[in-house]
Amino acid sequence: MLATREDVQYLLNATNETFPAILLTLADVESSWAGLRPLIHEEGKSASELSRKDEIFESETGLISIAGGKLTGYRKMAERVVDKVIDLHFHGQKLEECKTSGLTLPGGDFQNYGEVKKLEAELAARLGELNLRGNEATNLVHLYGRQALILVDYLEKNTTENPECDLILAKAWFSIHYEMSIYPLDFITRRSGLLFFNRPKIARWLNPVIDYFAQKLQWSAEERAAQLAIVTESLEKVIKFE
Repeated sequence: MLATREDVQYLLNATNETFPAILLTLADVESSWAGLRPLIHEEGKSASELSRKDEIFESETGLISIAGGKLTGYRKMAERVVDKVIDLHFHGQKLEECKTSGLTLPGGDFQNYGEVKKLEAELAARLGELNLRGNEATNLVHLYGRQALILVDYLEKNTTENPECDLILAKAWFSIHYEMSIYPLDFITRRSGLLFFNRPKIARWLNPVIDYFAQKLQWSAEERAAQLAIVTESLEKVIKFE
């Protein structure tokens, strides 16, 4: 889904009312995204009155469905559905206890926040040697966890006179080799979030990114042109409101 002009203007108006001096307009919007919240219909209630809570339903055929809820609660929602299936169809059977709550996500093996800050400091020093400063180290750790070390190791061996571009291409390399990206849009939207959170940066280095994918995946000139067109269209859609 795309944000509409009406949606964006509503948010700008609210912001301008709260901060009268900033006078934001549509031209100030760098990127946008929109989506639908899956609310459970109740007769006679408006969307704003409906519950945001998820609910489990079982159809006459035995199909179990879950609706409502929030993206941030997806793991708890999945747990509830699995528990429901076990209660209905595996009651009394000896099953292993659920282990997912104890599984460490890739790059997430930190014992405490102090270890996170320590890694940020280490990467900040290494990135500084490459003329990359600001909050780049923090961003890498928050996005990749300890896997940021893999990315920076690669970056240090693949530098040019454009550190900012080097870092984006290192992220593209990581997305191809560790996150199963096969198209630039996979990397720009679903892996790095650059389309939504730093569109100006990806717009500056779009052609090098496309060239990198074309080289690594051995695209023809026609395929490269097609992928460039797809990404260019996406870059325009998030700031062009109908």
